[in-house]
Amino acid sequence: MKVLWLTSWYPNKVSPTNGDFVQRHAQATSLYCKVDVVHVEKDTHSILNTAVEIKKNIEGDLIETIVLFKPDNLSFAGKLFSLLKYKKLFKQQVRNYIEENGLPDIVHVQIAMKAGIIALWMKKKFGVPYVITEQWTIYNSKAKDAYENRNNFFKNFTKKIFSNASLFITVSKNLAEVVAKKITQLPFTVVYNVVNTNYFFYKQDKRQQFTFVHASTLGEQKNPEAIIDAFISFNKTYPATKLLMIGEAPVALNEFVLQKKLPQDIIEFTGFIPYEKLGAIVQECHAFILFSRRENMPCVVAEALCCGLPVITSNAGGVAEIINPNNGIVVYEYTIETLIHAMNKLYETYDKYNKKNIADESAAKFAYPVIGKGITDAYQSLFKNS
Repeated sequence: MKVLWLTSWYPNKVSPTNGDFVQRHAQATSLYCKVDVVHVEKDTHSILNTAVEIKKNIEGDLIETIVLFKPDNLSFAGKLFSLLKYKKLFKQQVRNYIEENGLPDIVHVQIAMKAGIIALWMKKKFGVPYVITEQWTIYNSKAKDAYENRNNFFKNFTKKIFSNASLFITVSKNLAEVVAKKITQLPFTVVYNVVNTNYFFYKQDKRQQFTFVHASTLGEQKNPEAIIDAFISFNKTYPATKLLMIGEAPVALNEFVLQKKLPQDIIEFTGFIPYEKLGAIVQECHAFILFSRRENMPCVVAEALCCGLPVITSNAGGVAEIINPNNGIVVYEYTIETLIHAMNKLYETYDKYNKKNIADESAAKFAYPVIGKGITDAYQSLFKNS
């Protein structure tokens, strides 16, 4: 089977980590079929020496074509010209693909806007069906950039993209339900985000000091201030504990912590940790905390579970779909008090969690071969039903 992926987010030298989970999906899918990825992105960091740069990477049955281009100025006209250039470059790469490989059996759009505009064009011009995987949190009404607050161009094209898709391959049931309510109802199948179990696996040895760990961008969406406040209260009851915060801390968050005047050994910030080194740090901790305001299906929760860590999480997006009494606690009431209560409960009952079982069961859900087969089976279902 030949599959052409059109991606709105994908790692590149302008945005090295943006859409890294999309790349892992592509790697997993390429275990079962030939996957060609085309990604086009404007250079918002002014790092290009030429007007357009095209790089091709080949790894087994995964071929990535990354196109970067210099944008026009930021005026309205400049944005319009940049969009036209985006479409032109994307269509050019699609035509190159067709010339070399023939038409793909299926197109897979990763993140509806803007790559889905090209999928619409391909369906109209060549009759190739497409499926969508979405990861954006804009469908949550509490998001600052929420879908309902977007301009009519964005909303109309998003609706067209979803309405013309043959299948929604969603990372959570919750996201499928939200899209059905706000945009259109689509047949869907749930395929989780993938975890590289070469990096994230069970390790028995832990830090001597009981350590909660959190890993994220440490931005507003993740609400790190609430985690810190809850841990400070928890630590007063259980002083032989620590909180490890992984990620680049914004200036405001550093100032927030300084104002607390805490002993240095209570909370530790690591700064940015590369993906391939993250697992070794998470493995040494005892439990993972996520207290996000909004989510879809965050990779960090699945990664922590594959390391055997029980997880405390807010009931954001679809996270609760993978947490049960055997592998963690879902905080359904979004208050610091309920988070403190969950931390107390997990700490006091920590021995009841079978960490090896948590890791084994999670690997059976999130490992590359499992997720790759799930996506490929979804493709096959379209041909069976046609």
